[in-house]
Amino acid sequence: MQLENIKYNEILSFNETRSVESVEFYALDLKPQDSNKILKQYVSKLPQLKDYLFLKRFKRVDIQSDSDTSKDFVHTFTNCTENDNLRILFDNNNIKLTILLSPVSEVSLEELEIIYKASGTELELEFSPYIVNVPKYQPLTRDQFNQCKDIWPVNFKEIKIGKEPLTATEKANLTIIINKLINNNDQDGVSNNLNSVIITDLTKKSEDNDSILIECLHSKPKTPVDHAIMKSIEVVAQKERSKRAIHIDNILKRKAIDNDDITTDNDEGFEKGYLCKDLDVITLQEPCAMCSMALVHSRIRKLFYINTHKSGCIESNYRMHQLNDLNHKFRSYRVDL
Repeated sequence: MQLENIKYNEILSFNETRSVESVEFYALDLKPQDSNKILKQYVSKLPQLKDYLFLKRFKRVDIQSDSDTSKDFVHTFTNCTENDNLRILFDNNNIKLTILLSPVSEVSLEELEIIYKASGTELELEFSPYIVNVPKYQPLTRDQFNQCKDIWPVNFKEIKIGKEPLTATEKANLTIIINKLINNNDQDGVSNNLNSVIITDLTKKSEDNDSILIECLHSKPKTPVDHAIMKSIEVVAQKERSKRAIHIDNILKRKAIDNDDITTDNDEGFEKGYLCKDLDVITLQEPCAMCSMALVHSRIRKLFYINTHKSGCIESNYRMHQLNDLNHKFRSYRVDL
């Protein structure tokens, strides 16, 4: 059987896939010409919005229809009188602004009023704060942004670095490798707890080199230490130790110097400790907690797996490949045959 139309579903972090949540803020309606005044005299004395810097401070509202025009107002803090667009906005009596003051959880309405009176700020509209809902978290994806902006204007810059789609070379190599995994395992191996792992560099054309570096097939272990991924990483470690031994031996022969004078940690690309740095792992089963941590510590580039598992720690639990508390992240994909 030769599979061709294989689909790859990237497993994003929980932060990237969570639903948009809201939090309550105190807000205030004001005339556009009062915006600079209230920022300098009043808002500057309120608690800083350090956890909500992605929120735009102002929202523009059409007074005539009393409906949100879905246009946000970006306030100019300096030289505002030289801004033609701002002057036009100031002269428009049909426009009002809604400004965010502070989260409801951080300050009371009474405190807002006390600070306002102490500031000596005078506004054309009555000082009458009310509660609005705004996005609780910064949007990380285009979909989250589209949901957030319907609630309140937000700043959003889409992250594209590290989010590039799979290349033609990667897909071509994956097709070969996944077919190899499937063909080397009967249906029991694919659908049950048997696992197979291949470690390779998907960025290199398979005809240009021996693309498969490590291959561990038909593994059905009794303990996590014996899982196919752990065994594969151990094989990588053995090969790395062998390479380094040969490397040191060559230096000794070339330089004819003592061992005490040799430094090999960074010579010719040998990076100590990162066994699978920039390599790709293709496996039948979603990795468990121990295997996932081993992949993090080995600094792999990408992971591909076919079956999810209730004990898996990539898609099924934790999203360990994208945890902020760990010192390495890698992209992961579920393979749909």
